[in-house]
Amino acid sequence: MAFISALSATVLLHLHVAYKKNWILDWASSTFTYIMWINALLAIAAAIAMTGCLIAAGIKQQTLTHEG
Repeated sequence: MAFISALSATVLLHLHVAYKKNWILDWASSTFTYIMWINALLAIAAAIAMTGCLIAAGIKQQTLTHEG
């Protein structure tokens, strides 16, 4: 999961630099569509993974305190 987070941060940095240097004006509109779909799929995958982790923690009866 850390690799996916680092990859997403790198894409965001690239978008920021492209905006600041006006490279983004030369991009095709399909580029933004691809970025939007990839981010949407990553968000859905992250939500599913988080839900799975919460369910697994509930089954193992894990809590935030030592009293359990």
